[in-house]
Amino acid sequence: MESAHDPAGPEVSRPVASGVDAAGGAAYHGVGTTGAVPRLVVIGAGRAGGALSLALRNAGWDVPAPVRRGDDLATSVADADVVVIATPDDVVAEVSASLVGLTDGVVVHLSGSLGRDVLDGHLRNGCVHPLVSLPSPEVGARRLTGAWFAVAGDPVTVDIVDALGGRHVTVADADRASYHAAACIAANHLVALLAQVERVAATAGVPLDTYMDLVRTTVDNVAELGCAPALTGPAARGDAATIARHRAALAPDELEAYDAMMRSAQRLAGRPESDPPQTRCRPAERPAAKPAAASPAAQPLVTELNTALALGGALLLLGVVASKAAVRLGVPALLLFLGVGVLAGVDGPGGIAFDNVSLARNVGVVALAFILFSGGLDTQWRNARTVLVPGAMLATVGVVVTATVVGVAAAVVLDLPWATGLLLGAVVSSTDAAAVFSILRSQSVGLRPRVRDLLELESGSNDPMAAFLTIALIDFALGDVSAVGLVPLFFLQMGVGAAVGFGVARIAVEAVNRLRLEYEGLYPVVTLALVGVVYGATALLGGSGFLAVYVAGLVLGNSHVVHRRSLGRFHDAIAWLAQIAMFLVLGLLVTPSEVVKVALPALAVSAVLIFVARPLAVAISLLPTRSPARETAMVGWVGLRGAVPIILATFPLEAGVDGADIVFNVVFFVVLVSVLVQGTTIPLVARWLGVTGPVPTAPAYPIESVAHPQVGAALHEVNVPAGSSVHHCRVFELGLPADVLIVLIDREGEVIVPRGETQVHDGDRLMVLADLDDLALVRQRIAGD
Repeated sequence: MESAHDPAGPEVSRPVASGVDAAGGAAYHGVGTTGAVPRLVVIGAGRAGGALSLALRNAGWDVPAPVRRGDDLATSVADADVVVIATPDDVVAEVSASLVGLTDGVVVHLSGSLGRDVLDGHLRNGCVHPLVSLPSPEVGARRLTGAWFAVAGDPVTVDIVDALGGRHVTVADADRASYHAAACIAANHLVALLAQVERVAATAGVPLDTYMDLVRTTVDNVAELGCAPALTGPAARGDAATIARHRAALAPDELEAYDAMMRSAQRLAGRPESDPPQTRCRPAERPAAKPAAASPAAQPLVTELNTALALGGALLLLGVVASKAAVRLGVPALLLFLGVGVLAGVDGPGGIAFDNVSLARNVGVVALAFILFSGGLDTQWRNARTVLVPGAMLATVGVVVTATVVGVAAAVVLDLPWATGLLLGAVVSSTDAAAVFSILRSQSVGLRPRVRDLLELESGSNDPMAAFLTIALIDFALGDVSAVGLVPLFFLQMGVGAAVGFGVARIAVEAVNRLRLEYEGLYPVVTLALVGVVYGATALLGGSGFLAVYVAGLVLGNSHVVHRRSLGRFHDAIAWLAQIAMFLVLGLLVTPSEVVKVALPALAVSAVLIFVARPLAVAISLLPTRSPARETAMVGWVGLRGAVPIILATFPLEAGVDGADIVFNVVFFVVLVSVLVQGTTIPLVARWLGVTGPVPTAPAYPIESVAHPQVGAALHEVNVPAGSSVHHCRVFELGLPADVLIVLIDREGEVIVPRGETQVHDGDRLMVLADLDDLALVRQRIAGD
C-alpha cells in the first residue's frame, strides 16, 4: 500500500463510527458510539460473503447465515441494521434496487471497482473491500482479521473493519477503478510475473524455490523503505550491458514482458528509458537451454527428482506390502494406505505439510474414474442382470434415503445449516464392495451369489449417484441452483452419462477388434485413452462422467474384445495404483489433530449411518423386490464406506462451502468407524445370518485366449451350477455344437484336460472354445442361462 506512505495519497484514518455520511443523511450509529451489537445480513453465500459472515460472527456480531438465491429477501433483511451485498459485480446494482423499500439499514457492497452510485436509492450506503484473497469461508475468515480494507461512505464501514482488527484506507468513487487495478496488479500480475521467473529460470536448470527468498525480502524492503529506495539491479544502476545480455538470452515470447517491466523500473529509478533493439534475436540465435546436469544450479533439481522417485517407489512398495498385511489382519487395505499417508503428513513423523485441496481432489477424481472403469470390466452382466432392479433401487433410492437421514442427523448434532448437513449425508452415501470382498477373502468366507452380485452392482452404480448429490448440494448451498432444479439436472447427468458411456464403448469395441495393431502393448493404451475421452466428453456435455466410465467398462468387459483378459489384468493393476496414490494423498491431506476435535459428534453421526440410515435405506429399497429377510439384513450391515466419501469431501472444501472443514473431518472419521466396526464383523454377521456361500477364486489357466476378428471363436468360461442337469454327464454326452471344444476343466483348483469320457461335475469351470452364437447354446445347455 504505497499510498499509505504518501501524504498526498488517499486518507488513511479511523473516523468516528457515527455522524453524517457524504450524502448528508443520518448515518448508522454502531458499535463505535453506543456499544450496541448491530445485526448484519449478507446477501450472497459465495467465498467473500461466507468469509465476512463467519469473521464478524466470530467477532461477536449478530450475523445470520448468508441469504441465498431463492430465499425471501424481504423477510431476510427486515430487521437488519446493515445489509452487505456480496454478489458478483454485475448484479450488485440489481440486488441494490430490489432492496429499496425493504430495509432502512445501511446498504454496503464488497466490490473493489464499483462506487457508491450503484447503491442509489439507499440514503445510507457504503463500500468495504478487503485486500486479501479468500479461497474459502473458513480460510477467508482468518485472513480478514487484521487485513487492509478500502472503505467509503457510511461510518459503519469502519465499524466492520474495527471489529475485525483491520486497517482501512478511504477511497472515493472516482478513484475506485484505479485502486482496484492496483490490487489486481499486486496480486494477479505478481503471480504472472513469478510465472515468468519460473519459465526463464528453468532454462538455466534452476527451480522457482531458489528465488522465493529474494521475492520475500524484496517485498519486505518495499514495505519498510518504499518502492524507489527498494529498487536494485541493472535498472537502478543504469547497467545497459547487463540488460542487453538478458535480452539476448531470453526467448522471443518473453521479451515483451521483460521490456515493459524494465522500462517501468527505469522510470522508477529516474533513468532514461532504453528502447529495445529493433532487430530481436531469432530463436536459432538464442543460446540453448543448459541441460540440468551441466550446471551446478541444476543439481538441486536432479536431487529433488531422484528423491521423489525413491520416495514414490518406496511408498508404492509399502502400499503393496500393506495390502498383504491387510489380508492377514482381515481389514480393508484402504485403512493401511490411509495410515501411511497420515504418518507421512503434518501430524506424523513424516511432517509433510500438504494442504493442496485442488490437487487432492483432482487425484481422487482421476483415480476414481479408473477404479470405476476397472469395476465395470470385472462385472459379469449375466450375474448383474439377475439383481438389476434391487441394485438400481439401492443405487438411487438407497443413496437418497441414506443422505437424507445422515444429513438431518449431522445438521442437528454438529449444528450445521440444513444444506451443509445434507451435503455431508450425500458425501457418505456411497459404499465400497471391494473392501467387503477383500475382508471376506482374507477370512475364507463367501456370500450367497445373489447377495454378492447385489453388493457388487450397488457399489459400482451408487458412486455416480453420490457424486451427483454432492455436486448438486454444493451448488444449492452456494445458491447456484434451486431444489426444484435438481430434478432435471439428475436426469440430464444420468441420461447423458449412460448414453455416452454405452455409445463410446460400443464404438470402441468395434475399433479395438478392427485396429489390428502391430504391438500388443498398444491395446492397453487405447483403453486408457478411452477412460479419459469418456469421462471428459461426458463432463463437458453436462453428464455424469463417473457413470459413463462405469458403463463403458461394463460394455467392454462383456463384449467380445481382443486381449480382453490381458486388458482386464492391466486395468486391475491401474486400479490398484490409483487406489494407493489416492489413499496416500488423502491421508496426507488429513490433519488428525483436527479430526480428533470432532470425534464425539462424528461418532454419533457414524452410529446413525451404521444402525439407522443404512438398514432403513436397504429395507425401503428392497421392499418391492421381496428379498429374503436374512439377505436384506446382510446387505444392510455391509454398507461399508471407503475412499469415495473422502474424495467427495474434498469437493465442498475446494468450492468454499461454509463448514466444509467440519464436513471433511467428520467424513474421514465416519469412514474409519465404518471400516473398524462393520469391516471387522462382516464374516461373523454373514455366518450368523446364514448367508455364506462358496468363496470365489480367480482361476489360473495355463493358456490364454487371444481373440481375432477373422477367427470369431475364442475361449470363454462357463460355470456348471449346483443341481445342473449335466452333472456326471460325460463330455461326448453333452450334445454341444460340432464347432465347440471344451479345452480345460477347473475342478476345485485342479486343471483337467478333458477327453470324451471325462465327466462334468457341479461346480466345474469349463474353458470352452466357441464363437458367440455357439456360446449361447453352450450356456443354455450347461448353465441353464
